[in-house]
Amino acid sequence: MEFYLLNNPPASSQFYPSRNNGWQGGIVIHTTEGVGGYDSAENTAAYIARRPNAGSYHAIADLDGIVWLMPTTYTAFGVAAPGFNSTCVQIALAARSADLDLGNGYTPTEIDFMAQAIVQAWREADFDPMQGLQFIGENVKYGQGLAHHGDVQPADRSDAWSRSANRAEFDAYLLQRIAAHAGAGETEYHILPYHPPAIPESAVWRVGSTGDKVREIQTLVGVPADGIFGPQTEAAVRQWQSNLQLTADGVWGPLTEEATNNLFAFLANLPAVQEINPNNPFLQSLNDAVSSVLRPGATGGEVKILQAGLNGKGYALVADGVFGPRTEAAVRQFQSHRGLQVDGIVGPRTWGALVS
Repeated sequence: MEFYLLNNPPASSQFYPSRNNGWQGGIVIHTTEGVGGYDSAENTAAYIARRPNAGSYHAIADLDGIVWLMPTTYTAFGVAAPGFNSTCVQIALAARSADLDLGNGYTPTEIDFMAQAIVQAWREADFDPMQGLQFIGENVKYGQGLAHHGDVQPADRSDAWSRSANRAEFDAYLLQRIAAHAGAGETEYHILPYHPPAIPESAVWRVGSTGDKVREIQTLVGVPADGIFGPQTEAAVRQWQSNLQLTADGVWGPLTEEATNNLFAFLANLPAVQEINPNNPFLQSLNDAVSSVLRPGATGGEVKILQAGLNGKGYALVADGVFGPRTEAAVRQFQSHRGLQVDGIVGPRTWGALVS
């Protein structure tokens, strides 16, 4: 099989050649907007190859076939919401919202090719296509099924298919065509109208929040853990976000949680590390940190990453971004345990031991 982005190396990073999490059969479907008709998949692939920022799919379907951009074992950058890229396959329909109509000659053909791509992806990974004939929303990260881009990234994504008044018809037709290509014949599917779920308030912590999660956040950012998210905690969260190159809004939400979890997972070398949202330059801050030499007296986000890494190895430091006596003592103890030169200076060998 030919893969467009492997044969036409993109101008900016558009994939990881691996997955940090195993694929359980979840597929996110997209509508590309701005293009339609014959060769629109090829044109979209060419645009992705030259675009300056991240945004890609595994496959794109149009009126005359399917263009595969990369293997399903790769990580594509199709969803900015945390966790979906590393766990899902991204398949797009090259169509404009104005063209989405089962009564024209375009939409049924394009959906049919999308169904073929979905069946092909599942079969290559030894999934039974008939087991995935359901839209499962955010659970698409954990099991076989389908979800719309507009559902899993509702805050800042208007997806033509998922927002269409005819969504239920499109969904049912896609399932019908998947079943047909899986060999089940022309089975009919009926789907109830979709109502987007509200984003739970518990997913965001801000000034006024209380409880155990607030205590966890306070311990991490280095303020007294009284369980009350007040101005001091807000300021510390802003600094934490700034050090991780996130938007420093003082609100602990999904992106801050993702970046923080990845920090600990990365530095503890755990298999649960997720891909980073391509709009979130957190990996770059990690790379900057582990290529730095840190000495007592240093301050900033790189020191916080060091402190978090040491905490991941069992040390009890406040991640305040200050390389003071307690951090130096922890570094020296860690160096001694790993058989390194005990000098309290964190260079390549100490970083290497810390992330191994």
